[in-house]
Order: sequence, then structure tokens, then C-alpha cells
Amino acid sequence: MKLDDRKLLKLLLGVLIVVVVFTSYVMGQVSVAKGSDNMWDFMFRPRAESKLNLVGQALTIIMTQYQTPIEDDSPLIYGAIEGMVNALHRPPYEDPYSGFLDPETWHSLKATTEGSYAGVGILIGYDLFRPFPVMVTVFPDGPADAEGVHENDLIIEVDGLSTRDMLLDEVASLIRGEVGTEVTMVVTRENTLEPLEFVLTRDLVDVRTVTEHRLLDDGAGYIRIATFGETTPAEIEEVVAGFADGGVERLIIDLRNNSGGLLLGAVGVADLFIKDGLIVSVESRNAPPKRHMADPEKKKYDFAIAILTSPHTASASEVLAGALRDHELATLVGEQTFGKGVVQEVSPMDDDTVALALTIGRYLTPLGHDLGGTGLEPDIVLDYESYKERDAELSRLEAKMRDKQEDLLAVTDELMRHLQANDYQLKAAQDSLMERLRNQSDKVT
Repeated sequence: MKLDDRKLLKLLLGVLIVVVVFTSYVMGQVSVAKGSDNMWDFMFRPRAESKLNLVGQALTIIMTQYQTPIEDDSPLIYGAIEGMVNALHRPPYEDPYSGFLDPETWHSLKATTEGSYAGVGILIGYDLFRPFPVMVTVFPDGPADAEGVHENDLIIEVDGLSTRDMLLDEVASLIRGEVGTEVTMVVTRENTLEPLEFVLTRDLVDVRTVTEHRLLDDGAGYIRIATFGETTPAEIEEVVAGFADGGVERLIIDLRNNSGGLLLGAVGVADLFIKDGLIVSVESRNAPPKRHMADPEKKKYDFAIAILTSPHTASASEVLAGALRDHELATLVGEQTFGKGVVQEVSPMDDDTVALALTIGRYLTPLGHDLGGTGLEPDIVLDYESYKERDAELSRLEAKMRDKQEDLLAVTDELMRHLQANDYQLKAAQDSLMERLRNQSDKVT
């Protein structure tokens, strides 16, 4: 049904307001969106270049022709922004980190920073090969640890919602909540055929970024850093100062499954060991490179350093590992790192109702290695296959596990064959038809 002139005028005014609001947003964000390009050129370039008017056209069509009247167009506009950002996930950009934070997600993240929300004691990260978040750290004595959640578990559902292709911030906002409330997570675990379900009660978790430190049997110092935060440099200095006072000369820093955190936390740790020079440089589109330098006046600690890496060693962890290796202070041992060398900026929008998380730059090591994409190749490469070559018991246990899996698969196949040979649904349909024919026969007689 056609709109009358008054309704059409009202609709067009509404569309005009949307375009003005969107224009104001673009003007406010132009330094991110267009770099050194002139903002007015972007806004009013020839239509052959800019498709911005398509947003208004699509909104008009939906608002006037959709089968059910739409009173609030906010979800449509939010969806349009989300679609734009999601396009960055695909070629040629291949950026899985940029994303649109809807009102619920953005509210949850802000509330968390204000201290009114709790969690289950985990850190999550991106998986290299699968579109689900992975458990990179389970903090000791937290709710997840108490219920048997393991590192490297893949989170496939949170409270019944699939986490496929979700931003980490979105998944985290689903897991966090008020103290005492429950969250249900479904995970898959390597060498486990069926998904595992965990019902976890949220609690305040005291998260120290340094989760373990000790002297090894050969006299080397060992430190595990789970994530990087404001307190990490102070936590590390407390430990390494004790090692130095005790005459320790060798230090192993465990960054396996450390998905990053605060850049300045990693810079501060590097500054404990690098006597002088560049730690990391940050290149962005709209500003000169920002160079984080070591402070030559700061107390330094002299160790022979080895750093343990894994495929989930990412972001700030790669900054620390790359800086120490480039300064010839550390050897990397393990597997190639993740390759998340990007700088992100979160921009609140629509009166702080929603937000846009956008990749705006990249990290470079002191020797200019771009941490994005390829990550860091260890000096000594060790993976599961190389472990098996060194450890006969590991090979034996793997063979035993494989035999049990084959037995389980054989029983599963037998069960499926039995179900196929006895199609209960088909049998029920047959019985139903026979019953119907009998009833019809009874009526005729």
C-alpha cells in the first residue's frame, strides 16, 4: 500500500536525519576513515566512487515496504554499520579483529571496567584454524579451574549462543556477569569426541598476570606470564630481582598461550632487560610512527633468556619476544606465534550506546619485523611431532589413546547401523497409516 504525501514527507525527513547523523559520525571519525584525504572529498565525491547513498536507499525501501511496520530503525542502522565492519573480515582486508559492539556488548564491557561484573577466571583468544575462541589461560583456583575447564578447550557455545565468528569482546561479554550468577559454556576438547558442557558460577577473580615463578632443578629461573597489564612490569621486577639476588644467571619466560593484553605492560617488561634503544614502534595511518624506547636510566637485569612460545602467543607477547630477540637478549623456543601485530582503537558512538573497534595500525619489532600475519618463527622449533620423536612414552600413550578412539568409533558405527536397520520413525509412520486404514474400514462397516 502506498504512503500518502504526509507520511512520505515524514519518512524522507527521517531519512535525512539519519544521513545527517551518519555524516556527523564520518566527520568525527574522518582521521581514522580517510587518513590524509580531504574529508569533504570523501563525503561528496562523485557517486561513481561513493556508494554512501545506498544506505539511505536501502533504509527507505525497508521502512516503506517491509511487511511489518518498523517503529525503531536503530537495529537497522546498527546492522548496516556491523555489515560494513564485517566486510573487513573478508578479502582483501582479512582483518578478524575489527568489529561493531552492539549496546549489550558495549554496556557489558564498560561495566566490567567499572568493577561491577565478575568472570570465571579464564582468558580467551583466537584459534588459528577454527572460527571459535579458544581457552588460552585458565587461572588457578578460579571457577573454571574448579570445574575442570582446560587450556586449549574450544568454546563453541555460551548460554546457548554459538560463538562462531564472534569477536572476542562479544564472547567475553557473554561470559562475564554479576557475582553469583551462572553461565553455561559448551566446549570441544582435543581427543574428545563429544562436546563438554560446564555450568560455572561467576565470581570475582584475583588475576595476577604472573601466574607462576620458581627455580628449576638446573638452577634456571622460570616465570610464566598469562597476560600483560599495568602491574606486569612490577610483578616481573619483583621476581627477577629475587632471582638476581640469589645468583641466578639464566631465565626462562613462558609466553605460551599468552594472547597479549596491554602494550605498555609488555614494553615495561622489555625495559627491565633492554639497556638502550628501540623496544617497538607503532605505525598508524594518520600519525607519525610512535617509538617506544628503553630507558637507559632504569635498573636493568642481566640474564641469558629463553622465551617459550606457542601458536597462541600473540600481540603484546610477540612485542616482548620480538624486542628481546632483536636485541640479541633472548632465544625463542617452541612453535610459531600467532601473528597479531595490530593496534586497535575503540570509538564510542550514538551517545555512547554502541562502539566501533577498528584496527588502525601495526606493531614493528626493533629490526622492522611486522608482527601481523606471520608472527615470529622460533629459533628452536619444537612441536608435538618433535616431542614424540624424543619421548617413546608419549608415542606409546598416543597409540593407546588412538586404539581406544577406534574402539569407540567402531561401537558408534555399530549403533548407527542398528538405527538405520530399524528406522523407528518410518515404522511409526507405517503403523499410523495402518491405524488410519483400520479406522476407515470400521466406519464403512
